[in-house]
Amino acid sequence: MCCAELSVVSTADDAGILMCLILPTREGLQKDQITGSSLPPPNTQWTERTDSEILRSLDKHPERSQEKKTALRFNNMPGNLLKNPNGDEELEHWELIENGGDQWRTDDMPGDCGHGFGDESVTKYFSTSFEPCLKRQVIDLLAEGYDPENLDNAQPAVHVEDWYCSRTDCGCIYKLTVSLLDENQEVISRFKPNNVTLNPDFHDCSWKQVSHTFTNYGPGLRFISFEHGGQDTKYWKGWFGVRVTGSSVTIDL
Repeated sequence: MCCAELSVVSTADDAGILMCLILPTREGLQKDQITGSSLPPPNTQWTERTDSEILRSLDKHPERSQEKKTALRFNNMPGNLLKNPNGDEELEHWELIENGGDQWRTDDMPGDCGHGFGDESVTKYFSTSFEPCLKRQVIDLLAEGYDPENLDNAQPAVHVEDWYCSRTDCGCIYKLTVSLLDENQEVISRFKPNNVTLNPDFHDCSWKQVSHTFTNYGPGLRFISFEHGGQDTKYWKGWFGVRVTGSSVTIDL
């Protein structure tokens, strides 16, 4: 039967077998859609197996590497770990660290004196005011389903991305701090670029991307803190400060 074939260890075709183990249980795919081999006989029954069952099977075969088990345990982890990255849910999921001036708010693209965004799926952004505005999310990786042993062993790359711009009629200041944290939320590694000041009289103030990848940061990663924001440079009442959107934190699986 096919379920028996899926349990066979083949050093020459480990990757194909792992796909065969995982995909049929979630997508109901037939074998030729995964490996390119012929279809099983019409009376063949596919047996669903959970990840935990598959992992127990892997544990019986020490010749399979730790990397193979780690890849399986990381299967189906979420993409962008930040919630509400573009303001589609107003300020939901964000902790407002500083909320000065006329406070944070969300607006529709491109906004007054604004710039178009290259991705049409991003339709909103966050606006800051004439005093400091900072907001933060702290991502609990264990709550998101990551296994602590595998985080320590694999130390997967953590990719960070953010987008910011100023209005065409007022300058702004942009700030970003991203920290990898241990179980006590002590800093393991931090990305904190210099604050950016944009002046529309001298700079291209359209949407700019900032990105960073954490690697080789050591064991202990349990939380990720993402904090960004800023203000305007003319202290004008309203929302003339930096605009941010398209924020993301992803883990390389």
